[in-house]
Amino acid sequence: MKIKGIKCRNTIEIFQDINIPDGQEIVIEILYDDSTINLSAESQFWKTLETFRQ
Repeated sequence: MKIKGIKCRNTIEIFQDINIPDGQEIVIEILYDDSTINLSAESQFWKTLETFRQ
């Protein structure tokens, strides 16, 4: 399964529902995208929100 999310301190907010019960242990592989030149509108919104929350 591949999903997108945004890191907010020690929490990762995901953009879709996943069919995994609460409390279930999972393993996450982190792929960090450092390209900030061509941001989608959704990506720009979440980056702006993260900056606002700080």
